[in-house]
Amino acid sequence: MLAGHVDDRPIDIVLDTGAGKTFVALTYCRSEGIAVTDTGLPGHGGNVYTLGDVRLTLDGLPLRTDGVFALDMSSTNQRLMTRGVDPIRAVIGQDVLRHH
Repeated sequence: MLAGHVDDRPIDIVLDTGAGKTFVALTYCRSEGIAVTDTGLPGHGGNVYTLGDVRLTLDGLPLRTDGVFALDMSSTNQRLMTRGVDPIRAVIGQDVLRHH
């Protein structure tokens, strides 16, 4: 896991070269009071949400993305936790890798 921030909120981030976009768990957004907007598009576990103009950083360095999205990661995180793995809060996808 990588230590990052969404705006000034700390968050652990996973690098996933198979993920096309960068996203944050919807439950994290709601618990941290991060505003999300439903795009109406289906995604993993429900609709895809956009976080709007948030600043995502690693070690204080801003990351360029194609946008930061939110997804319901509940089912994935439940499976991970049954295997003793910490839940995923955020994922850096291919969009960041392309930009950097």
